[in-house]
Amino acid sequence: MLFMTGLCSNKFLWLHPPLGWYREPRNVLQQRIRQMVADAGPRKFCLMISEDIPPTWQETVPIVLESLRP
Repeated sequence: MLFMTGLCSNKFLWLHPPLGWYREPRNVLQQRIRQMVADAGPRKFCLMISEDIPPTWQETVPIVLESLRP
């Protein structure tokens, strides 16, 4: 789910990966997150988890954060 918000130069993309992605193997989760970020382009973006807490959040959230490193 993607949302655009803000005005002109203050726009950013709100990236919301589906909760099911957190059940994927590590390499698939990383690939999906990196592709989502690449699709957002070089602009600012916000990545959020909002549907529910992933069942293995202690393991998967660090994978997502690692995937966001340039």
